Amino acid sequence: MMNKDQTMMQAIVVSAYGGPEVLQCMQVPRPVAQPGEVLVRVHAAGVNPVDAWIRNGSYARRTPPYTPGIDGAGEIVALGEGVNEHRVGDRVYLSGSVTGTYAEYARCLISQVRVLPSHYTAKQGAGIYVPLATAYHALFHLARVQAGETVLVRGARGAVGQAVLQWCRLHGIDVIGSASTDAGRAAVRAQGARVACAHDDLAQLLAATSGRGADVIIEAHADHLDTDFSLLALHGRIVMLDRRGSIQLNLSETRVRNAQVLFIAIFSARPQEQQAIDLALANALQQQQLVLTEGPCLPLAQATQAHRLIEAGGSARLTLLPGQMTGN
Repeated sequence: MMNKDQTMMQAIVVSAYGGPEVLQCMQVPRPVAQPGEVLVRVHAAGVNPVDAWIRNGSYARRTPPYTPGIDGAGEIVALGEGVNEHRVGDRVYLSGSVTGTYAEYARCLISQVRVLPSHYTAKQGAGIYVPLATAYHALFHLARVQAGETVLVRGARGAVGQAVLQWCRLHGIDVIGSASTDAGRAAVRAQGARVACAHDDLAQLLAATSGRGADVIIEAHADHLDTDFSLLALHGRIVMLDRRGSIQLNLSETRVRNAQVLFIAIFSARPQEQQAIDLALANALQQQQLVLTEGPCLPLAQATQAHRLIEAGGSARLTLLPGQMTGN
């Protein structure tokens, strides 16, 4: 549905850091592509936990006022001066934007736009970049996982956790996972985990590695760090996904195991790492090797509700639909 006034659009605006209630749906000027940019009509915008961390000020990558959103998918509707890599009408998914993806339109740098193969929908495309790029970076650049090693994903039902499972499956890496519910554990096994059990079932998690521990732990919850070392093999690596609050680190545990605790920030990847991520994603998507689901959808105006659900852990991923009055 298009606005009657073609110079305006619907967008979410954060005027000050705070809770989900600071997400306000407003009419704002429609952006214009600048040199080296494209204008994308956003058909679907992915909602990620990092969006909430930015909104509440705990990960202040944006300064209010701003429009949230990193992930998104849609079509190019205008080219800025000097853009030859794309055409109007190209279907794309986004790894960020200049103006934010919780909006009907977004200005994007060429480096933020990637081709969305025709076999994936916009709703699927809106959940590609943050989960899958973060998972790849965690596994292959930070943890440097090797063939023959075992990866434990704690919080494997989340969007990044599911992405880790898929990359491990594609690369033939042994992977086990934990989730909080029976349904979640069934989903973890369906995504390729050899074993799936409860977060606090440390005995079963350790038994799944024949008692030696996992070589790599991808940790979604900071509260689990104190028990991670009991599940870690010698020379093991823990990659922390959680950015909330502070953590206490038992240095004696790291010394005993010659272990590493690593913290991930996908937007701090080195240029060569970013190139490797882009190539891996492009190849896997083109060959339909990645299973992309369509998460629950809400209209853009319900961004507040989407953030409440994400913060409550109520969904692995959510999608906002700009320009629609109801979700589908």
